Amino acid sequence: MPISLLLVFYAFVRLIYSPINTQAALARKLGMSKARLTQIMNLLKLAPEIRSFIKNLDDPELLYYFNEKRLRKLASIKNEKIQTIEFEKIKSSFTKQQILSRPLK
Repeated sequence: MPISLLLVFYAFVRLIYSPINTQAALARKLGMSKARLTQIMNLLKLAPEIRSFIKNLDDPELLYYFNEKRLRKLASIKNEKIQTIEFEKIKSSFTKQQILSRPLK
């Protein structure tokens, strides 16, 4: 996930400050499809608090759980408040799964 965000930032800077003036041209320059570039750039639509939470993750299990596919679904929600509410549901779901998967003593 953090690598994807770095690519997004790089792509955004290149799109603004270079003679490349279309996403398709930038995608070719980066060696990816326009659809993939769009998927990555759409992650910028996540609410700032969600991006901050993801950026600060360092637990591999959490990074795996909060994968890009799950985040893309959230990014498609236009209202940041609703995005945040849905993200809190996902976070609480992870906690429940984590508790349920612990071995019995």
